Amino acid sequence: MDIQAFIQLSCGRWFTQRTCHQIGHLSSDAQSAQICVEKLSLEDRAVLDLCNAAEADLTLAQCAAKISWQGQGLQIQPQEAGELLMVAISKVPTQGEILQQVGAAPLTRLNFYIDGDQRLILTGTRNHLHLEERIWFASSNLRLRISLLKQANQLYQATWYSEVRMGALLESALEELPHAASTK
Repeated sequence: MDIQAFIQLSCGRWFTQRTCHQIGHLSSDAQSAQICVEKLSLEDRAVLDLCNAAEADLTLAQCAAKISWQGQGLQIQPQEAGELLMVAISKVPTQGEILQQVGAAPLTRLNFYIDGDQRLILTGTRNHLHLEERIWFASSNLRLRISLLKQANQLYQATWYSEVRMGALLESALEELPHAASTK
């Protein structure tokens, strides 16, 4: 599977449950959300603006997506909503860089690669925090993620996500994916 097939398989509406553990504080919280992943054209104005802001070579852009979410804490918490724009930049479709921006926040750069088990692995460092996130499909309608934040080489936060597609992935959409994207 390459990054284009991974993003294509991720498109759609998802119900997600998240459990976040703050290691040093011995606390955890849970949240549910609805996520919508939408593939964008590489000629979309927002995609072009993000690439220009990052001074990225547009000819290396593999794919782009907009991820929007609306969440609700499982305890008494205000509802959260947001939107992330991402563009995969690479010379090789199984590894490269992800440019991402959440709303008006500063641009973030993450390294990505897809390993032999078809997992998308994202890594990056910002403000002395190192992120490692692994995303994979247990089936075409069940996506799993684990996100680890480390500070000074010590685990700071671990987050587990399970995401269920809201409505089945159409067989026609699954057939359009490259054979490597098969999750059967």
